[in-house]
Amino acid sequence: MLAGTQIYHQGRLRPAAQTLQQVLDLGTTPDGKRLPFTGTSHALLAEIHLEWNDLETAAHYLKEGIKLLRQRGISYSLIHTFCAKARLERARDDAEGVVQALQTAEQALAARPLWHMVLHLASYQVRLRLWLGDVEAAARWAEGDPATLKREMPEVLPTYLREVQQISRARLQLARQGAERALATLAGLDEQAQAAGRLAQAIDICLLQALAWQAQGESTAALASFERSLSWAEAQGYVRPFLEAGPDVVPLLHRAAAQGIRPQYASELLAAFGLEGPPRVPPLQRPTAQSLPEPLTSRELEVLRLICEGLSNREIAGRLTVTLNTVKKHSSHIYGKLGVSSRAQAIVRA
Repeated sequence: MLAGTQIYHQGRLRPAAQTLQQVLDLGTTPDGKRLPFTGTSHALLAEIHLEWNDLETAAHYLKEGIKLLRQRGISYSLIHTFCAKARLERARDDAEGVVQALQTAEQALAARPLWHMVLHLASYQVRLRLWLGDVEAAARWAEGDPATLKREMPEVLPTYLREVQQISRARLQLARQGAERALATLAGLDEQAQAAGRLAQAIDICLLQALAWQAQGESTAALASFERSLSWAEAQGYVRPFLEAGPDVVPLLHRAAAQGIRPQYASELLAAFGLEGPPRVPPLQRPTAQSLPEPLTSRELEVLRLICEGLSNREIAGRLTVTLNTVKKHSSHIYGKLGVSSRAQAIVRA
C-alpha cells in the first residue's frame, strides 16, 4: 500500500522500488520461491520500470506478477496490473494487445468495483483509447458515462480522485483541439496537487498545461509549465509520460535543452524519442555551494533534499523528528539563500 501511494500519488519511484524489494524479501521462501502475495509487488515494480522506459524488465515483472496474482494473490491488484500491461503493449506498438489488456482490466474491475479502481482504469482507458484513435470511447470514460462505467458516478469524490478525473478530461479536451478548455479544466490543479504531495499527478498536470499553452502559441507559459514538470520528473527518472504525450513534446524538449533548463534530462528524453538534442548550454548564474552568499547549513541541505523528494512540510517534520514550525523556518531560510520564492523554484535551483 505504501509503495502504491509512493508511485501513484507522490511520484516517488525510487523509494517505492526500495519498499517493494522489502516485500519481495519477506515473501521469498528459503528455497527462493516467491509467495503469491508478492504478485502485487511484482506488478508495481513493473509499473516503475515502465515509467523508466525499461520495457524488458517491466515485461518480466508483469509476467511473474500476473502468475502470482492468479495463484491466490491479491485479486483486485489485477486491475492495476492489466492497466500497466496495456501501457506496455502501447510501448510495443501492439494495438490488439492494448485492447485485450484493457478488456481484462475491465473484467477484474467487475469483481472489485471500488471507486479508486474505477477512476484508475478510466484514466488509462482515456489515454490509451486516444492513442488507438477511438476518441468517442475515450470521451465516454472521461465523462463518466454510466453505461461505460457500469455504475453511476457519485456526486462527491475525494480530492485526489477528482484530480484524476479532471486530468482525463483535460487530456480529452486537448486531443479535440480544445486547448483553452483544457487549461480551464486544469486551472489551479498543479498547485493543489503539489501542496498535497501528489507529484505524480502534478507532473501530468504541468505537462498537459505546457502542451495546451504551446497549442495556443504561448511559448513562455508553455516552457514555464514544462520546466515544472521536468523538475519533478527528473528526480525520479520518469520517461514514459513524455513519450506517451507524443511528438508535440519534442519542440518543448529542444527549447528546454537549448535554454539550459534540465539540459541533460531534456537530451536524455530526446534520445528516448530517437532524436538528438542541441549542444548543451549551461544556464547562466547557476549557484553552487561556493557561489551562494550564505551557504546552506547541513540541516538545510537535508531539508532541501527531502523537498526535492516531494515530501510535504509535515512529512519532513516527521522524518526529521522536529516541529512543523521548525521545518517552515528552515524552508524560509533555504528560499532566501537560494533567491527563490516557491518549492518548484527551489527544486529547480537545487
